[in-house]
Amino acid sequence: MKVHNPSPASPTQLLQQLQRYIFQHDNTPLTPEQWQLLSPSIAAYGLERFFYYYANSSLPEALRTPFQTAYQFQAFQALKQEHALKQLKTLFRQRRIRFCPLKGVDLAYRLYPAPALRPMGDIDLLIHPEDCQAARAVLAEAGWQAEYDYAHQHHYSVILKDGIALEIHFRLPRFIAADMLQVWALLLPVDDTEHRLPPELNLLLLFNHAGGHHWQNGRRLLLDTGFLLSRQPVDWSKLAQLAAQFQVFTPELLFAAFPDFYPAEYRPPAGAIAPELAADFRQLVLHGVAFASRPHELLMSQPDRFSPAWWRKRIAGLRPLCTRFRHHIPPGHRGQVFRCYLKDCGIKLKYFWRFLSGSKDPVLRQYLKRQKRIADYLSRH
Repeated sequence: MKVHNPSPASPTQLLQQLQRYIFQHDNTPLTPEQWQLLSPSIAAYGLERFFYYYANSSLPEALRTPFQTAYQFQAFQALKQEHALKQLKTLFRQRRIRFCPLKGVDLAYRLYPAPALRPMGDIDLLIHPEDCQAARAVLAEAGWQAEYDYAHQHHYSVILKDGIALEIHFRLPRFIAADMLQVWALLLPVDDTEHRLPPELNLLLLFNHAGGHHWQNGRRLLLDTGFLLSRQPVDWSKLAQLAAQFQVFTPELLFAAFPDFYPAEYRPPAGAIAPELAADFRQLVLHGVAFASRPHELLMSQPDRFSPAWWRKRIAGLRPLCTRFRHHIPPGHRGQVFRCYLKDCGIKLKYFWRFLSGSKDPVLRQYLKRQKRIADYLSRH
């Protein structure tokens, strides 16, 4: 059937369709008109896997192969990661090491209807503070190898085995001021070793972690929180208490910005958030990924560029150790480090001169203004 309406769907139309799948469990086949309306937005937001799973029965033949390929590739990746996760769980149970799956590895196999719908780069496991060193030793014995040995703000260096990446966390991401023993006291035990985040803590983690990435993983944030809320009720007063206790942001902005995705019965009581602020946040979440490939232009266009704090961050990134991390250079190989260091400095210098006065792209400048308004709002609350 030929359709004479080539206009792509608005974000609202796409979000409402996602809402029907996630919250209403409505798998009514899409009409040819709906497919033509939605397919540009599906491609723009990387949702081919999602619609292959939910709307496969009505999928147009022209879209079947790319949608099926995207789904099957991720299903294969998820199967490998699930196998590794089962091995890790067995290992930790044998050694009595307390752990808690985080983010994708928690959500994909527990809350999503199919793991292929939740891509993840690595396996994230939170380890009890008293078991961290034992966990690292056990993993090394089991063949998990690190390119470098360091501790970040909340996790140790990534370790690898059979093509699977594992990140061992000693702290929840973005919970910088939290006492981790207090956090562990709140976790829900599955057995003597495995634990889960309560939904309130999980929602705070997902929202704050996305903020740490400047909301550029907004599509993932919407889907993660959608499946979490649709399957686990949240105590909003408890969430507010935990946010105050651990000094992290509450997600009211998310619900104010997306009333067309989160049904009213799944949202917290409405707060006093200005409509223009909610609109700014909506734009960041929906379109932030478009700027992820322009990091140098973003850095050189920041409102605080050339401030002392800005210079400190830029100079810190020029340390030779950062060059090793960036280019995955093993210990030694100083000549390779030196060559890559010169290359990196040349790239940074090129962009420094190119964007000395900031970006001329009005869309990017508006994006940064929205970022600053949201950051200022969150810092006050």
